[in-house]
Amino acid sequence: GRAYPFIGAIPINRLRPIALENMLVELRKRTYRGGKPIGEATVQKYLTVVSAVLSDAKRNEIIQKNPAWMIDLPETESAQQQIPTEEEALRFLNYICNEEIEYRTYYVLAIYTGCRRGELCALKWEDLKCSGDGLLLTVSRSRSIVPGKGVVEDSTKNGHSREIILSSDIRGIFVSYRRRKQLEARQAHRELSPYLFTDEHGQLIHPDTFTKRLWKIYKAIGLP
Repeated sequence: GRAYPFIGAIPINRLRPIALENMLVELRKRTYRGGKPIGEATVQKYLTVVSAVLSDAKRNEIIQKNPAWMIDLPETESAQQQIPTEEEALRFLNYICNEEIEYRTYYVLAIYTGCRRGELCALKWEDLKCSGDGLLLTVSRSRSIVPGKGVVEDSTKNGHSREIILSSDIRGIFVSYRRRKQLEARQAHRELSPYLFTDEHGQLIHPDTFTKRLWKIYKAIGLP
């Protein structure tokens, strides 16, 4: 979608490297909603998608060469991960004890499973099964924000589902959480939502809400 305005009108057998280079120049001028410039790595991902289409065209003998392969690209900087210290992690865990139950449960699950935001937001009660003293969590969907379409539910990023075993302690947290959501639904005279992370009205919580809340928590406890 991002690349189409720049090269969509050019017949595939007339697409030259200069057109792709011009596309990259224009994409580098783009910014995110908050005004932050789009990184070079993201710009190059768009070229990767276009290149995959052109490779398929080459394989089917529609074109002789893939013009995307002829472009010299600048090196991209590797993102540096900041791992919290044990003291910072404990500070975070202590702080979220006072958060509303939806957010507390979400962040605990994020920490213990490493699931992506979209995967957590797409979880349903049916994805949790008892396994011995613990729980078996199946991750098979993701709810992601798609420009122009809003929040869209699809398969996971790599298209595969996976299973995660959760401890008895985490199982206890989810039992309490489910009871709370059931009580909430009963008091509102409605059915329990099939999704885990809903508000008091049973509506799905927007993925961005969890991220914005997290930034506020970081600021409150002095984390970068």
